[in-house]
Amino acid sequence: MTKIFISWSKAKSRDLAFELKSLLEKMAPDINVFLSEDSIAAGEHVQEKIINQIVHCDKLLLCFTKENKKSPWLLYEAGFACGLNKTVIPILFDNDPNWHSWIDNPMNIAREISANSDEFYSDIINSLGITDT
Repeated sequence: MTKIFISWSKAKSRDLAFELKSLLEKMAPDINVFLSEDSIAAGEHVQEKIINQIVHCDKLLLCFTKENKKSPWLLYEAGFACGLNKTVIPILFDNDPNWHSWIDNPMNIAREISANSDEFYSDIINSLGITDT
């Protein structure tokens, strides 16, 4: 079973992360999607759970918006995942051809997927290796 970690920061990105999680679960019901807002129970140690989920995920999806482009949490999770040689895929929810200038490493080395592109669904399917759609 493929394990996906969805990274988000701030309200707009959180809302889009929920939509992305729902879409992925519809496209591939056997996929396991971790979304902190939805997957951490009251009383659990948040940072410990996040780190454990990143360690065990197959791929990490970053929900990038203009409002969270410099979020320390987003970049921390991406950097940690990159350090573990995980596949990190930035999902851009705002149109900005210069998105790479928003941030510093580690994300300016990864190919992004634009949520506003006509190829969004096929890019997601191919990037995550979803075969039964």
